[in-house]
Amino acid sequence: MACYTVHNEEENDGQVSTKVYFILHFQPAPHGMEKGEWKMKERPYTQFYARLLGGFSLYFNQEEIQFSAHIQTKYMQLLLMLLKAGEKGVERKKLIEFLRPEETDVMKGLNNLRQQIFLLRRVLRQSDCPEGKYIVPKDSRYYFSLEYSLETDTGQLDQLAYRIRNETMDEEEKKQVLLQYCQTYTGEFLPMLGGEEWVALESAYYQKQYFSFLSELCTILKKQGEIEKILELCTRASEIHPYDEWQAVQIDCLMSMNRYREALKVYEKATEIFYEDLGVTSIDKVMAKYRNLGGQLYYAASAMTGIKEVLQEEGPPAGAYCCSYPSFLDLYHVMVRMSERTGMEVTLMVCTMESDRNPDRDRRTGRWNYCGRCFYRESGRKMCIPVTVKISSWCFCWEQTKKMDG
Repeated sequence: MACYTVHNEEENDGQVSTKVYFILHFQPAPHGMEKGEWKMKERPYTQFYARLLGGFSLYFNQEEIQFSAHIQTKYMQLLLMLLKAGEKGVERKKLIEFLRPEETDVMKGLNNLRQQIFLLRRVLRQSDCPEGKYIVPKDSRYYFSLEYSLETDTGQLDQLAYRIRNETMDEEEKKQVLLQYCQTYTGEFLPMLGGEEWVALESAYYQKQYFSFLSELCTILKKQGEIEKILELCTRASEIHPYDEWQAVQIDCLMSMNRYREALKVYEKATEIFYEDLGVTSIDKVMAKYRNLGGQLYYAASAMTGIKEVLQEEGPPAGAYCCSYPSFLDLYHVMVRMSERTGMEVTLMVCTMESDRNPDRDRRTGRWNYCGRCFYRESGRKMCIPVTVKISSWCFCWEQTKKMDG
């Protein structure tokens, strides 16, 4: 689509000159990129394009612009705010409040804003940005540029969201728009600035909207029997937001397609994420979907070969039997019940590892988990069942013969 933009500028002698810019806008092709992947050939925009989801990058005519300043500085955050606002711009008052939220002196706040803008313009001059005026004030608002067009991924999402909420569409057309929205959403809004209040608000807004539209799209796809597409979308969603339990939908899809081993792997991976990274039991929805006492798990009962395949342990038994915390609880309950008939008693043992290194660093690098796995896989008996209960601590249970009196 081609369009003309007209700008009237006042010259030094008071005369007004008209400048006409011819700008080409191209609709992006549908894309199914991997997490963190970015292919500019699928974004054939002219002039400026800003990516704010899943990271930050700014392009001019499809060439990435490099900045020497750190993204967390105040003036670089001003740049991000202006890019996000696009053609709407940002009020001067809002920028001042962002820089000095507790400042009551108007002149001090304005002077600080001018100083930050000066620093930002200097960074832009030192970058690969084309010649022109940047951070332009107009009618008590600031704009990134009035000379060049600017597109953003968040702007695309806003346009698609407006269409979804306001336009009358049939089911197939709405499915395509919802699909385009879900494919355009590539991650959290500026994740490297998640501690900033204005970023956290924007991130929560787009994440909530993404979840809502993805759920609506899955409902349409399920109605049309496109289970593979649901699996693809929810797998991507669980990679972007691993703590929001989209794994439950993944498991549901895999079970309905008789892909039981893959469903088991998704369940185990989700368990590891929730219990090792968070240390909490907020995976109940995933467990409920996987076990599904009312149906899906018993869907496998129609094929005995499928059941045998799922029950078969991969590889020859070696070392202790490693499992997730929910599985550990189930196994312990069964062992206690069996002890009444077998005459064996169940023994519990808690082990804690200490290190002279920095424990926070060990936790971040996963050293505790690695050491623990090596210990109970190489040293544990086959009937020993270990589980991680917290960082650097493990619980073991096993059966042993009861000691007889006398």
